[in-house]
Amino acid sequence: MITKIIERITAYSISVSKPVSVVEFGAASLPAAPYVVVRQERDQGGAGTAFRITSHFQPGDQAILRAYVRETLADALDDFAATNTNGNYNELSQDWDSFYTIVTGNDDNTISLERLYYMGDRLQ
Repeated sequence: MITKIIERITAYSISVSKPVSVVEFGAASLPAAPYVVVRQERDQGGAGTAFRITSHFQPGDQAILRAYVRETLADALDDFAATNTNGNYNELSQDWDSFYTIVTGNDDNTISLERLYYMGDRLQ
């Protein structure tokens, strides 16, 4: 499912100074900003899977970063559903309260903003 989410975000990417790259958490190397990291984790409620999507942009691009997270990611992933390799139908739902403060001082000198999406496994 993480591959399908990465493909979906890539398809909806906006262009800033260059296209937004999308990588899975733990990638050997990170692309130049702007880029998005998708991390799959266990839902804290234990009911499914959470996807933490962190967008990284250059300092000074706060408005573009916020617009990307609030509009482009929302357009890309709202009501997104897919069937996994086991034949299970999965649908993402947003955590509407997951808008966090922009993080500064990342290791690669980018600014970042996260958004959470949840997926509960259920049969089609």
